[in-house]
Amino acid sequence: MISFIKVVKAHYLPSLNGTVASDKLYKRYNSSVLFNPSVSLHAINLDEFKEFCEVDLQLAHRTAITHASRIRNFLRHTKKQNVSTSDIRQFLKVIKQEHYSSYGGFVSSIKIFFRDYLNAEYLVRTFKHPRPLEPVKHCITKKQIRVFYKAIKRLKEQAYFLVLASSGLRKGECLSLTLNNIDMANRMITPNSHSGSRTKRSYVTFYNEETEEVLQQYLESKRKATRYIFTHDRTGFLSNPWKEVKEETGIYVTPRILREWFCNEMGMLGVQDRYIDAFCGRVPRSILARHYTDYSPERLKRIYDKAKLRVLS
Repeated sequence: MISFIKVVKAHYLPSLNGTVASDKLYKRYNSSVLFNPSVSLHAINLDEFKEFCEVDLQLAHRTAITHASRIRNFLRHTKKQNVSTSDIRQFLKVIKQEHYSSYGGFVSSIKIFFRDYLNAEYLVRTFKHPRPLEPVKHCITKKQIRVFYKAIKRLKEQAYFLVLASSGLRKGECLSLTLNNIDMANRMITPNSHSGSRTKRSYVTFYNEETEEVLQQYLESKRKATRYIFTHDRTGFLSNPWKEVKEETGIYVTPRILREWFCNEMGMLGVQDRYIDAFCGRVPRSILARHYTDYSPERLKRIYDKAKLRVLS
């Protein structure tokens, strides 16, 4: 019927009796037919989708797992073999109403799944990411940091708190630390690499003298050798760190809040943004920072020591 037309992007449209055509051509030459294409989700393999995210898109392993988990939620919600744009829209409507903070993430996962994995961009082309509302940031104060720390009873939790506050590490990076990641002589931490991540890099960071003392006490007190420095125990503090302390002090502290405090405090101490990004394992933003800045461990240590970061005094 339209074989003389150059096909720009191929999709299978059942209403054209098996004719392969682009969605634009379909709408142009078949305006009398309702344009509501769908794609079959029969026998979708989410393990294969995770592998696609990691290998083809070069995403980090944890990011691939997150995308697969969101798509699993979508499939459970729709319960259909053939999915259209309308089905996706209804799912995102529910997410927007009930889990607005996660809406942008679900849009990303939906787009990667349909546009990149299934080659069905025509189903998700209209969905946009929400414009982020940048709230005025109010970091926790040093006084609150001290009050909170003094209420921590267990040595293990004190060491975990100080490592996070004085290094800028992410929670996952801190929990994956082994003795091989730490240079005790220089108080230097080399986190495990973020393979495949577009926004994370593993440079090096450091911890201060306050942390050094408490960390050494904790390591000496460990009853048995374990692979990771901070391991799970019966207190469950790794899944909900300092739960009792939060209730006692009324101060809300998480690993992410300590990371934000570290960035703010280092900035107040005169450390340039590109070096703070390096300590925190973020990809440099500018050309100068990315290609013409020395990120050697020796230089980063001089910058860290010059700042004289203190957490408890």
